[in-house]
Amino acid sequence: MNQSVHLAALLLRLTLGALSLALGFLTLAALASGPFALALMAQGLPLPLSWPAVLAEFGSALVFLGLHAPRPRRVAGRARAGLVSECQT
Repeated sequence: MNQSVHLAALLLRLTLGALSLALGFLTLAALASGPFALALMAQGLPLPLSWPAVLAEFGSALVFLGLHAPRPRRVAGRARAGLVSECQT
């Protein structure tokens, strides 16, 4: 794959991770503040349903920031020995 495609995928993953992490912290700060949480309840936002949203935002941040593309592993001695013996014949 082209290196620019890898770089674009990395930047997209980091951007989405940072966005969901910031959104999770903002939601957590808004719900942890007593007067602001009461104002949200007065407008009709049910607070018990918003806490799973905070956890989902932090979970998605962990997914975006923590996951990486798996790379194939190879045993150094076996892979090279097989390649050399095929090339010499």
